Amino acid sequence: ITFVALGTSLPDTFASKTAACQDATADNAIGNVTGSNAVNVFLGLGLPWLMGSIYWKVNGTTDKWETTYEHLKDKYEGGAFIVESGDLGFSVTAYILVCSACLTLLVSRRRFLGAELGGSRKLKLTSSVFLVLLWVYYVAVSSWKVLAGDASAMNQVLALGLGLAAAVAIAALVGVILNFACKEEVIPEDPNS
Repeated sequence: ITFVALGTSLPDTFASKTAACQDATADNAIGNVTGSNAVNVFLGLGLPWLMGSIYWKVNGTTDKWETTYEHLKDKYEGGAFIVESGDLGFSVTAYILVCSACLTLLVSRRRFLGAELGGSRKLKLTSSVFLVLLWVYYVAVSSWKVLAGDASAMNQVLALGLGLAAAVAIAALVGVILNFACKEEVIPEDPNS
């Protein structure tokens, strides 16, 4: 799924880069990414469920349904289109945490730097590392939940909290290292001003 998401989002990446390079505050790039992801999520989830619902309405209960959902036969007399949530609640919680961290970064950059993207090389690299770490965090905790199966609520909270804290700590460490390792940028003065 990660490779499919990468393949469908790669053209949007180039469009966002173009928008970021042509706009002083890169607001169009942020809007492009947000809109693209919203379409991917809503169409990516909505269309298969719509097709499944139509298929179910047309075909009705089958012998395969009876054996697969034997534990639900009494609850849904005559059958129903069943989509078991599985680990969806955990993944949505992790996704909300990642979105909150991204929005916090963007709002902080807007407030203190005047734009979501741009700024000194150190800040750009630190922000980039942080965003990549959030992606790694999401993939890691979602994979952990699938592999762990029925983990206790406490273990799930610990995995979400400690993983996010680790991503923030590593990004902060990278920022400190970049602060000492990179030379300060010298911005040439505009001769026309």
